[in-house]
Amino acid sequence: MTSAGMMQTAVVAELMERIENDIPFSVSQALREDLGGEIAPENDITASLIAADTLAHAVVISREAGVFCGKRWVEEGLFS
Repeated sequence: MTSAGMMQTAVVAELMERIENDIPFSVSQALREDLGGEIAPENDITASLIAADTLAHAVVISREAGVFCGKRWVEEGLFS
């Protein structure tokens, strides 16, 4: 690998690490905004429409091929 290729690989690795480290903060900021300042389940009006012990399943149907982005943000929001 050339030195330029090695440098590009290092830059991408650093960027991916920074993104991964920023996910918890960005999700908590989004939740604060959505829930009016305090992250608490009782502040989420949408979530209160479904009982806490309800299991759900969803299917996404699109008219065109696409790329799903944001999986790590979704996981952080659901499982943190």
